[in-house]
Amino acid sequence: MNRITAATDNTNNYNVSNISYDKNGNIESLTRNGYQDSSTFTDMDVLDYDYDSGNKLTKVTDGGNGAYGFKDGTNTNDDFEYDINGNLEIDRNKGITSITYNHLNLPDQVNFGSDNIQYVYDATGAKLKRTSSTGTETLYIGNYVYEGGVGNAQLQFFSHPEGYVMPDGQGGYDYVYNYLDHLGSVRLSYTDADGNGSIDPATELIEENNYYPYGLKMLGFNAGVSPHGNSTAKRWKFNGKELDGTLDIDTYDFGARNYDPALGRWMNLDPLAESMRRHSPYNYAFDNPIYYIDPDGMVSLAFDWIKNGDGTYTAQKGDSAKTLSEDAGISLEEADKIVQSQLGENYEGDDGEMKSDVEVDDVVAVPEQVEAFEAEQKSIAEDKKTDSEISKTETEMEASVAAKDKFDKQADSLGKVWLDFMNDPKNSHEKYGNEPSGGMSLWRSYKGGKIEKKQKQKENKSDSVDKVIQKQKQKIERLKNGNNN
Repeated sequence: MNRITAATDNTNNYNVSNISYDKNGNIESLTRNGYQDSSTFTDMDVLDYDYDSGNKLTKVTDGGNGAYGFKDGTNTNDDFEYDINGNLEIDRNKGITSITYNHLNLPDQVNFGSDNIQYVYDATGAKLKRTSSTGTETLYIGNYVYEGGVGNAQLQFFSHPEGYVMPDGQGGYDYVYNYLDHLGSVRLSYTDADGNGSIDPATELIEENNYYPYGLKMLGFNAGVSPHGNSTAKRWKFNGKELDGTLDIDTYDFGARNYDPALGRWMNLDPLAESMRRHSPYNYAFDNPIYYIDPDGMVSLAFDWIKNGDGTYTAQKGDSAKTLSEDAGISLEEADKIVQSQLGENYEGDDGEMKSDVEVDDVVAVPEQVEAFEAEQKSIAEDKKTDSEISKTETEMEASVAAKDKFDKQADSLGKVWLDFMNDPKNSHEKYGNEPSGGMSLWRSYKGGKIEKKQKQKENKSDSVDKVIQKQKQKIERLKNGNNN
């Protein structure tokens, strides 16, 4: 099923194990090791999941350390309740007493007893504003983010392809750069604070992030607080999405849905659930969060080379010779040869492993598939030419048939005229009296012969056209049988 069941780190302090699923892909159990503010890392989370008959999570029991990782509440009844559309309505572990949703199944308001978070969206569902009862509001205007007291939000940052730009407080701006992994998750942020053109790891690294497979951030190392960077921008982490920590809700906003990384599940039904009926509508990334991403909360995508259809492939984030071999259906040896010859030689990565020199939007050609495509295109072109010739000949034959039909009708009409003339009593006696020479007979014969001659001419034309039609039929038959000669 390609579902992740375990993950091991090099220290064993952050291992994930015992991940099991029901037949629909709902997680049934999960064990995490992790930081617990002591020398003990084992069993930070030992989770057991319970569901109703409709894939909705009703309760999670944690046999590990309830203060870290997933935080299990003290309630004894069900942890979660849902509205009629399958959206999470109550989460007793986080103290959420109710959630109301708009017509797009996006949360309008999340209530924590007397506290709340309110959201505003545009008509497409893009989030425009978040307001907390604590007196803070966040405004989202494209890639510009403002935050501050209600009615006094100030520009915090705006994004650029390699990170973000933040005001420096003196009328200028500072550039911050993010190092992303193959999932688009922010792993490292840094800035050239002193402007010397290089990065000092001791003073200019802003933040390091490491994640468990389902997106929960690991704690307990490299946790120093840098004076650089922007605290609001630092919320963008797993898959490049914003982690909403307001009132400890701790969910990621993917756009169409909200995601809980501690549980590895969505809070809402998949808007495209009918397109993926064999999967639970609450599962994240088909239970394979190392391979798949979900850009907007609606459909999971793999890091596949884009098949261009002409024997060439376009690289996506995280692609390599290995993924090319899988996507193009060729051996790893052949894929590696293609990548190195067309894009550049392999290089040694920071982890000591050899890497493919592949960047996003790089294009490679698989020779055999290019040749097959070109042969197919040639065949298609020839077929089109043949079809065009057949169509042209059929049109010409239709005109020939119409001409023959016209000549046949004219001949038939003249035959009738001749027969009527010869049988007309007026033409069987002497028109100019009794003439021994038989003048009437000669006139009758002469007149009838002219009509008969015209009839014969039409019949001859019909026969000639019929010969053309037969040749046209033979030509069409040859073309259809692939004989263009």
